[in-house]
Amino acid sequence: MKAAVAITVIIMLSMIPKSGAEVMFQHPDNAFNQKIIDNPAISDISDEVVNFLATNQAGESGFVIGVAGWTYPIYYADDSTPVYDVSFTEDYSETITGMTMPIPDGAVPDPQDDGHLVVIDSTYEYDLWQAKKVGDAWQASWGNKIRLDSNGIFPNGLSARGSGFAATQGLVWPDEITEGKIEHALYFSIDDKFVKGGGPIAPATESDGESNEPLALPEGARLQLDPTIDLSALDLLPHEVTIARAMQEYGIILGDRGGGIQFSAARPNNYDWSAVFNEIDPNDGFAELFGGEISIKSFRLLEMGCQYQTPEVGQSPPAYKMYTQGEKGCGDPMGNNQTQDDQTYDEETPLVLSPFALIAAVVLRSRKRETR
Repeated sequence: MKAAVAITVIIMLSMIPKSGAEVMFQHPDNAFNQKIIDNPAISDISDEVVNFLATNQAGESGFVIGVAGWTYPIYYADDSTPVYDVSFTEDYSETITGMTMPIPDGAVPDPQDDGHLVVIDSTYEYDLWQAKKVGDAWQASWGNKIRLDSNGIFPNGLSARGSGFAATQGLVWPDEITEGKIEHALYFSIDDKFVKGGGPIAPATESDGESNEPLALPEGARLQLDPTIDLSALDLLPHEVTIARAMQEYGIILGDRGGGIQFSAARPNNYDWSAVFNEIDPNDGFAELFGGEISIKSFRLLEMGCQYQTPEVGQSPPAYKMYTQGEKGCGDPMGNNQTQDDQTYDEETPLVLSPFALIAAVVLRSRKRETR
């Protein structure tokens, strides 16, 4: 049966949009594009953490991917695309009330509560959270834009996600599945209980985590599927092998809160994933991954840096570092040996930040957001 499904997938995925991952955010500081080194330092509490994560509401093998909901519809704009003044409905700021951006005719946000919508032109990625069209106008709860030649991480938070990452970072793209190759880390979320409060760790630049569980992970934490697992020995579909291999080579990066162990697919031009995932939940748009063949207990937690406070405008966040075997990040394995006030930042070389974000950073510095 799985062989038949594989043949169907190959036939139906003949013409699809090229991956944004190939052309966007190719800055050398983009942590998502950094392959895990051969001998990475593993956290001293890796086993305890993954055993704790295995108690999530979906279970140790509860991997799902948003393909028809809880995902990111992506559209492309050119000089002929209509331009809108998108108003923001949340009062995160008294002075920033919207963003001017192109939105193609026929653009449709994700149908679930987050209502993400992404538009890409020749210079920027525009990200909207809880977007909707009202009459002839567009509005959203929040949004921001980031240059395509940046590292894809908002240096002062301000993203339409919970962790400072551009919306297209860490997604699974259609052409990646067709070509059988994903060359970046995957973005994931997990139940609120497992997402630590107190700030992010690099490469994340903000956090909506609130848990005080001792083994909860800060946003920005990176895990790796055991690279010694022979994926060919597992009963996996071809697209599952491609995804699992990326988890071995690049890992997964925690970026938000959500039920179970969730990943997201890109939907360029509202792409229909049903040719790949033939059992999509009609209510929430999720498809299961790995059929119980892979457990979160088969992952290992890479050594982490310290949690920190989102930096002010003009300051860069701490540099992301992949530690080699024998190196240590924070003295405390959960990154708690420094208070946020102890952090220092590089004020000489801030990352790229759009003019809109520079203004927004001042007024949104201390905002508290619900899960995105």
